[in-house]
Amino acid sequence: MVAGAAAFATERRRVPLCVPERRDTPRRHDVTLRRLFLGYALGLAIGLPLGLLSSKSEFVEDTLGVLALGLQTLPSVCWIPLALLWFGQNEGAMLFVVIMGTIWSVVIATDTGARYHFPDLCSSSAHDGIGGIS
Repeated sequence: MVAGAAAFATERRRVPLCVPERRDTPRRHDVTLRRLFLGYALGLAIGLPLGLLSSKSEFVEDTLGVLALGLQTLPSVCWIPLALLWFGQNEGAMLFVVIMGTIWSVVIATDTGARYHFPDLCSSSAHDGIGGIS
């Protein structure tokens, strides 16, 4: 057994790396980060108002909250076929996937945070003259 393993170890070949050298890698990283930040910003801009609305209205909580819980469990990869059908193979499809991966988590987190806040914090902020939607 040992002799067979030694023979196998001597017959190993060096496998060259299959990754070609790319000079435009920083530009590719910039495009990816721009997509990511824009998608997260749009997801926050849509999800925060929906989450606040969901925390204030029982009807919206019963409809949108259940929908958000169901859609939040889907991985972002599941949105790719729908994005490709709707938008084609372009930036809009990429943004759609990032936004749909973000929006439902933001809705749930905002709803939970607005519902279960500390009453002492709201009363102390009201005492300091800070108004809000509490």
